[in-house]
Order: sequence, then C-alpha cells, then structure tokens
Amino acid sequence: MAKVNLIEKKLAGGKVSLLLDYYQHGQRKKETLKLYVYPPDKKSKNPILKNAYEETYVKAQYLKHKKEMQLAQGEHELPVKTDKSASFILYFDQLAETRNQNWQSVRRHLYDYTKGKLTFGNVTEEWLHRFQEYLRTKIKDVTVCSYMGIITTCLNQAVREKIILVNPATNIKKVRGKEIPPKYLTLEQIQVLEQNTGNIP
Repeated sequence: MAKVNLIEKKLAGGKVSLLLDYYQHGQRKKETLKLYVYPPDKKSKNPILKNAYEETYVKAQYLKHKKEMQLAQGEHELPVKTDKSASFILYFDQLAETRNQNWQSVRRHLYDYTKGKLTFGNVTEEWLHRFQEYLRTKIKDVTVCSYMGIITTCLNQAVREKIILVNPATNIKKVRGKEIPPKYLTLEQIQVLEQNTGNIP
C-alpha cells in the first residue's frame, strides 16, 4: 500500500496545520486536511482542550488511512478492500461538516447512543433497528424517518467509496409519522359544511 505521512506545518500564533505528505506517480504531494491543533493542548490539564487535540488527530489518522486506500486503488486498478474496522462515527463526521443542520442533530444522537465508538462492521440491520427504536424514544416518528434517511445516505456514500460492500439500511422498515390534522378548515371544507348545515332550523 502507498505510504502516506501525516505532517505538521507551523502557523502564526503557535497553531499547527495537519497535512498529508505522499508520492503519486513519482511526484511528491502535500495535501492540507483543514485540521488545526495547538501543540500545548496535548499535555494540557484542561480536559476539554486535551480531548479536542486528541480528537483532531484521530480524524487526521482516519483521513490518512483513507488516502492510502485511494492511492492503492489507483496504483493497482483494483477495488479497495472493504474496511469493517473503520470508524463509522468519524466517517459520518466528515460528511456532516458540509451538510445541513439535520446532519448535526443526527450526529449528536449517534454520539449519545454509541459514546463516539462505532465501526462499520457493527453497523448491521439489527443495530440500525435498535438505533431507530432509540430515536423513537427521543423524537417524533416523522423526524425519526428523516434522520434514518440521513443514515442511509451516509451508508450509500460508504458503498460508493468501497468502504462497505452493501448498505445494511436497505431493508430497514422506516417508521412513518402520523399525519397531523389541520388546525384550520380549508375553503372547500367550509363550503361543504355550509351546504350540510344550511337547512338546519
């Protein structure tokens, strides 16, 4: 597999930008990950700063591994082997960064339900069913349906990127929200009501 190095680039103010350093077709390339850390946070006594530092590096390692797989696919013109040990949570995070607020809401529920630890290998039909039932205890069914659709979209993308072979959400029966009756009568309903009550003394 092609070798990819995770390197640091010092920036003004003491921050560090994380980059990928690798060779492709004989040419050296550096690719910024748009991830930044502050080195003193690594040994900070503040748990929030220390955890933020560590989480950023975990994301960087995930992207490094993903790039290695992409390069291997290009060099050998073979489909990349699926990786059931890859973190589904981190993968979802990457997609959620460029999506709407609903993705952020799903992300929060995923973290609450899994404590931030879930591999693709554990995302099975059974797990998805349990997660759906968990959501039903927290939010309305119509929202559950929308959120499970986002999970399905994420898994479809993983299939396209050959991280998994099939989408386990394909056969999941999604809940449907109950139709809420209108608060106000429509003009047609009012006319029907007038016709039916017009002859009442």
